[in-house]
Amino acid sequence: CIFKNPDHISAAKLIELCNIDIKSDTVKISRKHHNFLEIGDNTNPYDILQTIQLIQSEVELKTGTKLELEIDLWT
Repeated sequence: CIFKNPDHISAAKLIELCNIDIKSDTVKISRKHHNFLEIGDNTNPYDILQTIQLIQSEVELKTGTKLELEIDLWT
């Protein structure tokens, strides 16, 4: 999982409810579990970071919930 679950609802459910449109050809939100990303062969770390930031931004904008990372990022 990429994000920690908030107290009131799972991060996957929040992401699903927000219906976020990812414009990347190499990074996609998993259809099986919305708290996972599907990474293509030619994906670079910047694409992954941009997608994570987009998800956080959209979820906070649409629900008021700030998603915290479950993973560690090295930048």
